[in-house]
Amino acid sequence: MMPGGGGRFKARGSPMFQQSLWASAGQFSKALAGLVSVLVLSSLLGPYIYGVYALALVLSGLAEVVVGGDTADIIVQKPDLSPQHEAAVFSLLVGLGAIAVVLVFAGAHLLASWMQTPEIEEIAVAIATLPLLTALSAVPTQKLVRAMRFDQLARIDLFSSFVSLGCGIGLAIAGAGIWSLIALELIRRGLHLTLVFLVAGRLETLRFTGQHVREVIGYSMRRIENAAIVFVARRLVPRLMISILLGTTSLGLYIVALRLIDQFKGLLCDSPASIVFPEASRRRDDPDRLADLLRVVAKVTTWVAWPAFLGLIAIAPLAVSVMLGQDWSALAMIVQLLTLGALRAPISSYASGVLRANDRLRTITLIQAANLILTIIAIWIGSQFGIVVVAALLALRQWLIWPIWSFQVASISGFKMLEQLQALVVGGAPAFAMMTCVWTVAWVVPQNNLLELILLVGVGLTTYPIAWSLQNRPTAIGLARASQAWLHGDLNAARKQVMNILGVVKETLT
Repeated sequence: MMPGGGGRFKARGSPMFQQSLWASAGQFSKALAGLVSVLVLSSLLGPYIYGVYALALVLSGLAEVVVGGDTADIIVQKPDLSPQHEAAVFSLLVGLGAIAVVLVFAGAHLLASWMQTPEIEEIAVAIATLPLLTALSAVPTQKLVRAMRFDQLARIDLFSSFVSLGCGIGLAIAGAGIWSLIALELIRRGLHLTLVFLVAGRLETLRFTGQHVREVIGYSMRRIENAAIVFVARRLVPRLMISILLGTTSLGLYIVALRLIDQFKGLLCDSPASIVFPEASRRRDDPDRLADLLRVVAKVTTWVAWPAFLGLIAIAPLAVSVMLGQDWSALAMIVQLLTLGALRAPISSYASGVLRANDRLRTITLIQAANLILTIIAIWIGSQFGIVVVAALLALRQWLIWPIWSFQVASISGFKMLEQLQALVVGGAPAFAMMTCVWTVAWVVPQNNLLELILLVGVGLTTYPIAWSLQNRPTAIGLARASQAWLHGDLNAARKQVMNILGVVKETLT
């Protein structure tokens, strides 16, 4: 735990590597639940309902720019945090959350009239409660992150994600329509709020002074500035522009494709990257060690993410046809194009954490402002030709903005842009081999049914480990030994082998 971490909750001293695995497990559980929800609920509800839901969440998302976890990042970042600082942040967020309830409720009626979607009015009360739930849970959640207790967060995320998912699917099957999506979100956040308070413990005090507010407000306001521009660039502008220019159904197609890819990204990229912010906060005076960490994160993330991304590109047309039906026929190409943009994720998912840890919040704002300009241009031009071209230009935008992130990371850590690209291309080579095999089998066996989909997935799951092992023989041998030790119940030997694996990765990159 960082020095001066106020509050009665204390870390139990678990090793960083163990907690990084728990961080991955937590991200994995949330992303897996999100992936299942997209696949199951989209087939039950259709693109129009998802489009309405996306518009409704614009309101709560706008409020959460102010009351969300980004504002509470100071709990992790501040070296000399005290219980009074925690109380100041908590009181500020809850007060703003209460105001947000009223504003979101009023805004829902205006948005429903403007966008001619009366369904938004029906769910206005439920949508308005979401920012308050977020505000209440932000400080205890960040206390657990500061203490590196990702094991506790993983258990909380696992329980809340899958209980809420079961409720949402049940309601969708029962014909609840958009309410199944709303109920899923309310239950998930309510459970998360209850459990983080139980685990992190109550605040030691609710008293604070103006000095405590002044000491946290500067960083928090810059984080709100960051979150606001990110929200506008990634959610507000795309949703409103696509809905206005191309219609709610096109928005639904875009949102489902984006959520599908975001779940894969969360599952495979955000998991290892989640430890970067707290670790980078600790390593601000040790750029060499930070660079070593980023090299490992980039390499390992590429190993696990690129086969999934390239495999998704290869099987998307067949998967959409078999799993979602004709109502979603236009989804496949949108998924493929947006996935091309997501291929940069292994060397970009950690960038924001590095800049936040080093208090370069204004830089994040400027980068996201450039991102916003490119987003507006991409959607405006693409809308003249349809949602598929919009998706293509938005994917291109991600690669155009990446060099700026990369340069900033390099200036802080010394992990240079060419090294980052090398980690991506070299690490992703086995995934290219796998995709070639999948496409070849699809061309030879064009059945266009569930059996072909199972066959193609099986080909990918078989060929990728072979190609990866041929390229990374020392690491593959270590992984085999770790698996053997684990199967024999020797957890210490398995852990030692995994640590050796990470050592091989580090040597490979340095």
